[in-house]
Amino acid sequence: MLVAHQARLIGENGDQGDRFDTAPGLDQQDIFAAGPWPLIYGFSQTFRSSINQYADLWQSSISHFSPAEQMGHDRRIAFIAANMGEVRLLDSELVLYRQHSNNLFGGSHSKLEVAYRDRSTLNARRKKQALLIARAAEDRTLILESLLSSGVMVPATYLNRFRSFLRIAKHRANVYSPLPRRTKLAAIGKLVCLRAYGRSNRWRFPPSYLLDDLRNAVS
Repeated sequence: MLVAHQARLIGENGDQGDRFDTAPGLDQQDIFAAGPWPLIYGFSQTFRSSINQYADLWQSSISHFSPAEQMGHDRRIAFIAANMGEVRLLDSELVLYRQHSNNLFGGSHSKLEVAYRDRSTLNARRKKQALLIARAAEDRTLILESLLSSGVMVPATYLNRFRSFLRIAKHRANVYSPLPRRTKLAAIGKLVCLRAYGRSNRWRFPPSYLLDDLRNAVS
């Protein structure tokens, strides 16, 4: 449904600068495992036109970073593509991109740098990370509920998965919400019963997320 690719930043005179990685250091199968998802920039997307039939539901999309705003258009397209089909990362620079004349530095980082940055962010800003995780779960819930109730044609093979993930998303949002510890642990128990932790894909969370959820629930 969507191909994400890399780009090369250029200056106002066309001079080439840094490589701009769409999703640096991430395996293509893990890009949308749980959310909030790494940004797939609008200039690095090639997607099927059939996604446009879901454009009217954009107004119900909530930004993970500012709940009063809509989700960015590029994340919106990536979300729909990941849930209605598949997303693939093409590790090639297909475009030259000019952001502004002074920016020739891209998003290139080694896997080690990305892993260290993400772990540092999680440790130093756990409360914000929890908010983003909860917001991602709530956002998926809202969008999927909108899809099911809007009359838009949803492939039959996805209906049961949608309904199953609605339950999963709601329970995981509770894990990261300001609720009593007992309620959070009960939500994790329901997630385990729903087999929410398993092989990482767009409908399930990696097993390591169970430990993160437990730490959050008891902290």
